[in-house]
Amino acid sequence: MTLIGNILWLILCGFWMAILYLIAGLLGLVLIVTIPLGIQAFKLAGYVIWPFGRSVVSQPGASPVWTAIGNVIWLILIGWWLALAHVVAAVLFFITIIGIPFGVANLKLARLALLPFGFEVATQPTAAEQVIYVPQLGTSTTVPVTALPSSTPAEPPEITGPSSAP
Repeated sequence: MTLIGNILWLILCGFWMAILYLIAGLLGLVLIVTIPLGIQAFKLAGYVIWPFGRSVVSQPGASPVWTAIGNVIWLILIGWWLALAHVVAAVLFFITIIGIPFGVANLKLARLALLPFGFEVATQPTAAEQVIYVPQLGTSTTVPVTALPSSTPAEPPEITGPSSAP
């Protein structure tokens, strides 16, 4: 289902929004001081072009000071017009009944377009991963399933006793 959503998103909105993010990235590369803005814009362009099946999570270990400084500079120079583009696209999608999910996705992306630093894009767990819940600790961990057990059991290794030397 995410493949169909991503293909429709790419055709209806993702391609055009990704172009805006790429333009923002190129503008960010003009000055040496704004190169981190350009890099962030390129990362977001990859997310905007194919968003379904991925999510944005808080970046562990991000410095609050540098995150705040990056977000303020981003908001002033780039973020407000990218967020405005997402809001306009959301309104256009909300006009059509079938486009409401894309309108909601655009509003979520508008928030990310305003303040992107301190977050990273993560893939959502697939069917090959299982979630183990530990109720007493209140946390969950994701463990990748590497291989299914084979139908024939492996032969146990030979165990030999201590050898007696003559």
